Amino acid sequence: MQLSEELIKEFELEYLHIIIKLLESGEITVDEAKESAQYYLTLLPYADINDLQTKINRLIEKYSWTAKLNIF
Repeated sequence: MQLSEELIKEFELEYLHIIIKLLESGEITVDEAKESAQYYLTLLPYADINDLQTKINRLIEKYSWTAKLNIF
C-alpha cells in the first residue's frame, strides 16, 4: 500500500473522532487529548508507509487508548 495524502487524512480524521468520542464518554481528559495531539504532531511528516506504521506504534505505546486506531 502506498502512502498518500488521502490515507493520512483518513487516519487523522479517525484519530480525531476517537479523541472526541473518548472525551464525550469521559474516558480521557482534555489534557490527555491535548498532550496526545501535541505528541502526534511531533511524529509528522511520514516518509513512507513503514514510517507511518512505526510512528503510529510509538503513539499507541505512549497512549494505549489510541490502539483503537485503524491504520489500514
